[in-house]
Amino acid sequence: MSDDIFAPEQGLGPQQKTLLRATVEEVLTLDLELADLKRQEQRARDERKAKINTAVQLLTDAGTKTVRFEDGLTVTRRTLKFPSVAAEFWPKFKLWLQRNKYWGLAKIHAKTLQSLLKERLERGQKIPDYVKVFEEDSLTISGKGQALAGMAGKEEEGGQDQGGVQS
Repeated sequence: MSDDIFAPEQGLGPQQKTLLRATVEEVLTLDLELADLKRQEQRARDERKAKINTAVQLLTDAGTKTVRFEDGLTVTRRTLKFPSVAAEFWPKFKLWLQRNKYWGLAKIHAKTLQSLLKERLERGQKIPDYVKVFEEDSLTISGKGQALAGMAGKEEEGGQDQGGVQS
């Protein structure tokens, strides 16, 4: 074997080639597993969203915003607001920031500005008319720990899933 670090490659021997093949096949198997997990995750996310929509509809139909169960689980319907400023309105929006003493924020990331607008909406303060506000109904679920422990106990007793909304 040459001491020259720039010597041409000698190639793989039969044992090394077999080991390389087995390693690459394991990588390919893991790639398939990851793809399957991504599909399962997407299915679970879609199913979760549908269940949240059902729960929101049940609360809305009942004319209530919050329900507290005996085990401490509390479910609250809420509306998330996502303000957005179209690119064409940015010059106008920067002037609005300046007039409202937010000028230093004009150079900050758009998420920070979105947060500022959300805060103003929550406080009932006025925002410019050209700011579009997208709304999405959602749930806040608290007291999950005790409820999940109770669900696990029921599954052990009865051997079947008792259902429930998890977030």
